[in-house]
Amino acid sequence: MKAKSFFSNGAASSFELIVHAIGANYRLLTLTSMNDQPSFFRFWILIGVAALASSVTMQAQVEGREMDEIGKHKDVGKILTAQFPPGSRHELVQVPMRDGVKLATSVFIPPGADRRPVVFARGYYGRLATTAYSRGAQDGGFVYVTQDARGVFDSGGEGAARGTEPVFELNDSADSLEWIAAQPWCNGRIVMTGASGNGVGPSAAYFTKSPHLAAAMPSISSANPYYYWGFDNGVRRGFYRWMKFIGVSTDVWPKPTLSSFDEGKMRAMMSAAAVNNPAILTLSTGWYDLGSEAVLDAFSAFAKDGRVFARIGPNAHTGSPQFPWPSPRVPRESVPMPKLLDVVAGKLPTAKSQLTYYLLGNFRDASSPGNRYKVTDVWPVPHTPVRWYLHADGGLATEKPAQAEGTMGFAYDPRDPAPTHGGNFTTGGEAGPHDQRPLKNRKDVVRFIGEPLAAPLEITGKLRAELYVSTDVPDTQFVVKVIDIHPDGYEMLIRESAIMGRSAEEFKGKPSPLEKGTVYQLKLDLWSTAIVLDKGHRLGVLVTSSSASSYEVHPNSFVPVMSYDKSPVAHQTIHASASHSSCIIVPVVTPAEQNP
Repeated sequence: MKAKSFFSNGAASSFELIVHAIGANYRLLTLTSMNDQPSFFRFWILIGVAALASSVTMQAQVEGREMDEIGKHKDVGKILTAQFPPGSRHELVQVPMRDGVKLATSVFIPPGADRRPVVFARGYYGRLATTAYSRGAQDGGFVYVTQDARGVFDSGGEGAARGTEPVFELNDSADSLEWIAAQPWCNGRIVMTGASGNGVGPSAAYFTKSPHLAAAMPSISSANPYYYWGFDNGVRRGFYRWMKFIGVSTDVWPKPTLSSFDEGKMRAMMSAAAVNNPAILTLSTGWYDLGSEAVLDAFSAFAKDGRVFARIGPNAHTGSPQFPWPSPRVPRESVPMPKLLDVVAGKLPTAKSQLTYYLLGNFRDASSPGNRYKVTDVWPVPHTPVRWYLHADGGLATEKPAQAEGTMGFAYDPRDPAPTHGGNFTTGGEAGPHDQRPLKNRKDVVRFIGEPLAAPLEITGKLRAELYVSTDVPDTQFVVKVIDIHPDGYEMLIRESAIMGRSAEEFKGKPSPLEKGTVYQLKLDLWSTAIVLDKGHRLGVLVTSSSASSYEVHPNSFVPVMSYDKSPVAHQTIHASASHSSCIIVPVVTPAEQNP
């Protein structure tokens, strides 16, 4: 196979930086609404920053901001080669996959005839958006390989990817690893890495159990973005729009969007990948990252028999969440994660699998519990599931309602949805433990508040909700938010999730229209957290039917429709009685169960 070769060791000029900034953000703007002011302002800010730069080597994204690099792949050879020692060469190869599709692959080879380990990255934003992962290449210690994912930029296979069948990522990873291992510059040790969209490849590569993969080191990512980024309990998430990068339709209409992902198949693939897997797996995320549960699921599946090192911080997808008070007191000390260059050099960790997670707490009081990292070798950690019941008077308590009848209701109009405040639905500053008090006066949000805590309450693990509901429309949606209410009234969002009525337990996986007045049970997975509610704080639950833009706004129709013009107003009832006891299930860690 012929390869195009050239070498450049020059730095990017300020003019080039301007061109790259314009190219990247023009593409970004075409992928988002022209009314998206953050994208518009980011466009001009980056141009200004670029104009001030001179003789600066172009570096890759801040982690989680890979989309800012869209369109910068054209000068990958010229810019990337500057990170390598003089005499390095760049080869551009179209690497064939098993189905004949060819993936554009840039290879950066240090001078000399020695075989070297390989750092390999693949992404959806252009090959240049992976340049951060080649840092440390100046000493010529490794070959760097970067690849356009299937169907994007210079790679073939447009439209061949299927979000609901992520096997294509596994196959492309396996075939690419096989090709790399056969090259004369590879010594057989390959480390695959990447963050966010660029982390899908290494996340999937671990599933291949390739003998050539020494380590898969993704961060803030998932092997199954359709499942983790696209839906919660079958409800379309706001970040579903990312699926356009792999060619999945992200049309806004009709609504509701229905998922066809085979979760059982995914779980079976994870079980198979856990057996005799030779690779090291490192994972990192944050509690307000859009895919935090993907890391915990992977650790749960692979840690026992593999070597898995995971870390969960207090951050969102693109950095620390924004608090209405000074920055959180996050200690710098934490159990170190394996470092990329150490693994590349063969300094492999010998310790057993471990998960380092940040125990959230009251950031405004340095003496309060929490606000520190903890380490475990199992997930979930030992805990006691405690049910907190919703009461018809707006209370929330561990005592079950005694009355035979008890309800709270509200009217839900899709034309006036409740807005999202925080959470983990996005990559921007909107994510985080935001205050829910702006929803306090909305008539379509019902509140259940517990008494002030007499002692700190440590919660670590998966939060769940069981709602008994009835409505007068054939299908609708319910949203549950769990909050930490501070003594000054601040309502900090811990977790939220949504579910459609068609997912009621009674239907056993066979969705059917709802019958007016019939009581249905809905079971929601709210994902996991680790937090200590301090003494004097209160646990709270909000129930509504929308959270825009975190979740798609439901039209109150069982059959997907093309507008809200004819959407009825749904009259929703939450049941809180002895026979229909709605509740949340809280994983409480008692002193006897606490790990170091």
